[in-house]
Amino acid sequence: MPDKKGEQGTTVTTIDKGSQGTVKISEAVVESITGMAAREVEGVQDLGKGGFGRGVAKAFGGDSPGRGVKVEVGTTEVAIDLNLIVLFGHSIQDVCGRVRTAVTQRVAQMTGLSVKELNINVVDIYFPDEEKPSNEPRVQ
Repeated sequence: MPDKKGEQGTTVTTIDKGSQGTVKISEAVVESITGMAAREVEGVQDLGKGGFGRGVAKAFGGDSPGRGVKVEVGTTEVAIDLNLIVLFGHSIQDVCGRVRTAVTQRVAQMTGLSVKELNINVVDIYFPDEEKPSNEPRVQ
């Protein structure tokens, strides 16, 4: 059975066709798993677009677990593109290595799919002082 579009336009892939039925995993599921695994890594501030785009996405409810993740699901493998925002002071290479390990293991553990390709794009650095609330009113 070929891949087909799910109810919300995401691709649904059949990964197991047994005598008791089939197992299908949508791209949205793998995106959520990837997002949650990456966010658990120390040094990862967030996923998705950095700077202004980050604030706009949160303001309009775009803070889903799969935000900043794009996947292609095959019958046994998955390819992942991940946009990452790293916390200032952490080694980008170390953080990306830990993200690669965490995502690869979690996707395999939860779906049985192997990660063939994981492209990590560091789109921003988060500086903790950026979001400190000011005690002064903006206007007088």
